[in-house]
Amino acid sequence: MSKSVVIIGGGISGLCAGCFAAERGYRVTIFEQAAVPGGLCTSWKRGDYTVDFCIHWLTGAAGKDNDLFKAWSALGAIEGLTYVFPDEFMRMVGKDGTVLSFSKDFEKLEADLLAIAPEDEREIKSFIKAIKRFAWSKFGLEQPTTVWGRLALIPRYIPLLPAFKKYGKMTLSDFGKLFKNPFLAEAFASMWDPRLSVMVFFGMLAWHKLGICGYPIGGSTSFARAIEKRFLELGGIIHYETTVKRVLIEGDRAVGVELGDGTCVKADYVISAADGHQTFYNLLEGRYLTPKVESYFKEMPIFGPLLFIAFGVNRPFDTLPHQLSGSIFQIPKTRIADREHEWLQVKICNQDPTLAPPGRTLVTVLIDSDYDYWNQLAQNPDEYRAAKDAVAKEVARLLEGVIPGIAADIQMHDVSTPVTVNRYTGNWKGSYEGWLPTPDAIIMQMDKTVSGLRNFYMVGQWVQPGGGLPSCAMTAREVVNMLCKADKK
Repeated sequence: MSKSVVIIGGGISGLCAGCFAAERGYRVTIFEQAAVPGGLCTSWKRGDYTVDFCIHWLTGAAGKDNDLFKAWSALGAIEGLTYVFPDEFMRMVGKDGTVLSFSKDFEKLEADLLAIAPEDEREIKSFIKAIKRFAWSKFGLEQPTTVWGRLALIPRYIPLLPAFKKYGKMTLSDFGKLFKNPFLAEAFASMWDPRLSVMVFFGMLAWHKLGICGYPIGGSTSFARAIEKRFLELGGIIHYETTVKRVLIEGDRAVGVELGDGTCVKADYVISAADGHQTFYNLLEGRYLTPKVESYFKEMPIFGPLLFIAFGVNRPFDTLPHQLSGSIFQIPKTRIADREHEWLQVKICNQDPTLAPPGRTLVTVLIDSDYDYWNQLAQNPDEYRAAKDAVAKEVARLLEGVIPGIAADIQMHDVSTPVTVNRYTGNWKGSYEGWLPTPDAIIMQMDKTVSGLRNFYMVGQWVQPGGGLPSCAMTAREVVNMLCKADKK
């Protein structure tokens, strides 16, 4: 009889691991605490609107010569879904009306940057040269599993050395400081977490240029259901609304899991696709903590928790270009919940007709916030609810300032806090993508196993800095390859 695998968590990484393992002949069972697959990759109904929490774009949605596309195809996430590939990645809009649009056309991007900041010609040309080389090299899109395969990539990556030398240790904040123009300096430093490696930004623009970043019509739930469908077709079993209390251990070996109701399920291998903190401190009961692991949770920065505000808007926005990431508007310094903000990240979901009735549009806003602040408020349900309503009201007011007339068209609002994310997915401090890819973290190789414990593996955003959907597929494939190697498959 083939060996059995139990997977804790039916998010995207758990589903990916399940598919890869079942495809290699393992008997796979997934236990998921929610009622639906996907974990953080989810959506929900609010009246006539579908609130989509996750997918802005999927890297590897096209391009048959890249490993991500091959992985998503094998996982059932390509065939049967319709992807759109907007020309515009994102745009940043200043208080004075200055607009910087990041399109696939790098010549146009260079011209637009020079029109805004001719005084920064030298840095602009250096930036454009770097992202062109990233695109040419197809950096990060091939994941060879052999030494010879990795060596074969070296000639293609040699032209990137000047970019790595100049930008490799830079954060977005550092990158912004290269520019004399106040708008560019602020825009580059403020588009996301200023601690983020600028190389991540370069990679995103390069992949968009290559036309491999697409949005699946139907959003996060359609994407998750497609992989679930593939898993079930491969003979996998998934149990929803089922919590896992702990990993069963005999000697130095993981032998199964104990469910929340006390049921024990034995297995030859256990894979945790759950939150990393929960895995070490709860599922493994703190027995396998090492100074190295503890230092991760004490010292490594995470993607900051978010307030996610969704609005149902009685307006089609059909004259606005489709975007992958969205627009970031500069606003007057405004306190929202626990901190002050000067930029507002807005996604007008006019590319997906399934999220709203005809003539209407889902609009979402992302705002950094603090888990502990909201966790304290959540101890008093009335205060918590009032604070969420206050956020929605303030954000609607700010939207009116950048999209005149929108406030009167708002028909629905919904607010997710860091506490919501933690409650629904178990993710530590409500972090939506795990470890932040800082210049130091981005080159880290994190263990997918636990020291002193055999037959136990981990996949997902907590074992690969950067998070996102690609890390789900890549870590899942890596771990299943480890299983196969152990079993000499």
